Amino acid sequence: MAVWEGKKYKLSDSSNFEEYMKELGVGFLTRKVGNSTYPTVELVKNDDGSFTLNTLSTFKNTSIKFKPGEEFDEETVDGRKVKSVCTFEGENKLVHDQKGDKPTQIVREFKEDEMTAVMTVNNVVCTREEFDEETVDGRKVKSVCTFEGENKLVHDQKGDKPTQIVREFKEDEMTAVMTVNNVVCTRTYKLAA
Repeated sequence: MAVWEGKKYKLSDSSNFEEYMKELGVGFLTRKVGNSTYPTVELVKNDDGSFTLNTLSTFKNTSIKFKPGEEFDEETVDGRKVKSVCTFEGENKLVHDQKGDKPTQIVREFKEDEMTAVMTVNNVVCTREEFDEETVDGRKVKSVCTFEGENKLVHDQKGDKPTQIVREFKEDEMTAVMTVNNVVCTRTYKLAA
């Protein structure tokens, strides 16, 4: 039995969703609403061998029915009309490819008590999963790391002092821009010999 059967998963955190929606061409107001909603996701196996993926939120509810590997028509939450294919990689990983003006891939990985959704359009990646971290100075925070392209890592730390660290990797150096409240610190690391 797959770990997701009979369960619902509620969004707890999100990283880079604004940039992801911008890349898709989603309008300003819809982006603001999208960033403020915390949808619940449920995957259901139907008796006929098909599956239904329900996404429920205060903004909009969506439901797609699919058979693994078969193309189907889909209208996305933001109103795009796409051709989609969903496939399973093992029992607990669902790969959802959307073909249209802006091809998109959503990889949902289901675990016993959480689901991670990694959404990619062009070079913009949005990850919806967080992890516990102890910082160098001993603070306990909830963190999310995402790549923007191949060479830029965005690290968001949530706690009593929310912090963002943006690391940009170049051929011979790495720059880290750290922001807490309105204080910005930039550190440059040269390639070690």
